[in-house]
Amino acid sequence: MTGYAEAMAWLAQEGVGVINLSLVGPHNALLRRATEALAARGHVLVAAVGNDGPAAPPLFPAAYPEVMGVTAVDRRQRALPEAGRGVQVDFAALGSELRAARPDGLWGTVRGTSFAAPLVARAAAAAYLVAPDPARAAQLRAQMAERARDLGTAGRDDTYGHGLVAPAAATGSR
Repeated sequence: MTGYAEAMAWLAQEGVGVINLSLVGPHNALLRRATEALAARGHVLVAAVGNDGPAAPPLFPAAYPEVMGVTAVDRRQRALPEAGRGVQVDFAALGSELRAARPDGLWGTVRGTSFAAPLVARAAAAAYLVAPDPARAAQLRAQMAERARDLGTAGRDDTYGHGLVAPAAATGSR
């Protein structure tokens, strides 16, 4: 985790407003302190909720309250069966049938919450926050929740959070 803390410190020093954390694991004191410090400075943190299934316990850093937890849906906007569920889910984004670069230089198809989280981070960064700002960061979460497309049970739920975020939904153009 020391490398993680150093990376987070570098991102803070560089003034990165929105930080994607496509990693999951158990609670970690160093990770907790880093996310608290960054959020207090006005950084928006976005994290994958994990792919251990609906019955899995909340994973971190998505389960920390200052972090936006992201789940994944398929192209029909159904939750991926392996995606985590719970109070840590704030938003959903496409997380299946996505293309990504492979280590061999070719392209492959990927799926999971770690691939959905960057789409929410991109929507947040592109639409609202280019540099850390505590007031704008708080505003961002509320605006994204308001503009997300509700999926599942009406209102916020443990499967989709506030709903589907896509670049169009985040910017208000529908």
